[in-house]
Amino acid sequence: MLLLLLLKRLDHAAEIDERSGLLVYGAWRTRAASILARPRGNDDHCGLLIIDIDNFTMINDTYGHLAGDSVIEAVANAIRHEARRADVVGRFGGDEFVVLIDSLHEQWAVGPIAERIRDAVRDLAVSVGSPSGSRTINGLTVSIGGALHSTEHGYPDLTAFLWAADAALYSAKHAGRNAVHMNPSIPG
Repeated sequence: MLLLLLLKRLDHAAEIDERSGLLVYGAWRTRAASILARPRGNDDHCGLLIIDIDNFTMINDTYGHLAGDSVIEAVANAIRHEARRADVVGRFGGDEFVVLIDSLHEQWAVGPIAERIRDAVRDLAVSVGSPSGSRTINGLTVSIGGALHSTEHGYPDLTAFLWAADAALYSAKHAGRNAVHMNPSIPG
């Protein structure tokens, strides 16, 4: 019994990114695909957000990689706080995060969630220690790309969903960063 409990804890630990405290991408993808495969009602919509910290390389180059890790943790906490309890939040890669927003009765609700995340990150003041003393990093921004899925298109394909959100993310970045851009709909 103890061995089973330890194996379960190890399995759970392997799903969590140690820097952000969020799901690693593989675990996020497994959970997201499972949720998207569920039967949906006529008014059951979902959304997907990809969030990228703007100019993250500059943070690492200016303050150091340990400070960058503190920024990753702070941004992850802001995203987790602004996402709904049922949303699936993960770390996509280096300075990118993903949020699957499920069971929405109104598609338009995805945009306000993305804006709340953007605002929460903008308001962060991240204290970081360094050999030369403590510093505060503020003025952080994120670019967010989102995609929406309506039940009228059937079951969403996770890969197509990710491509649509990624295209919107690059649209936000090319528009000057610190923005939310949404793809209105993806095919099933």
